[in-house]
Amino acid sequence: MNQYLELKHLSPAGIKAKPLPQIAPELAALAGKSAEPCRGLDQTLLAAAIRGDAPHPLLCLRCRISYALEAWLRATHSKHDKMHGLELLVMASYALDDEGELRIRTGPTKDVPFVYAELASLPKGLISPF
Repeated sequence: MNQYLELKHLSPAGIKAKPLPQIAPELAALAGKSAEPCRGLDQTLLAAAIRGDAPHPLLCLRCRISYALEAWLRATHSKHDKMHGLELLVMASYALDDEGELRIRTGPTKDVPFVYAELASLPKGLISPF
């Protein structure tokens, strides 16, 4: 369940899990008794994000993705650090840049709610976080 409620991010102390207790009620309502990480729950959260205007289902998915990103970063670093001189925290600075904000910046002075409808309306290209 922590994979949906904690966001892995880069902090001054390294890669840390940032608890986001504000999303627990919505996760519990969508997941029922089973909030174990699985494709079915991921799809339920995505469907809730698509049909609703609450940012919490997407935030749950951002948390889940951050766990996979951390695992990939650590595996890649372990495999290639000596040969290529990779630094884990430098790699993490590119991938684990999500702070769990519920708004997304769409211009120098404009931001909008981090909801599916807003994401879908953005031009194709890079979208942060991740």
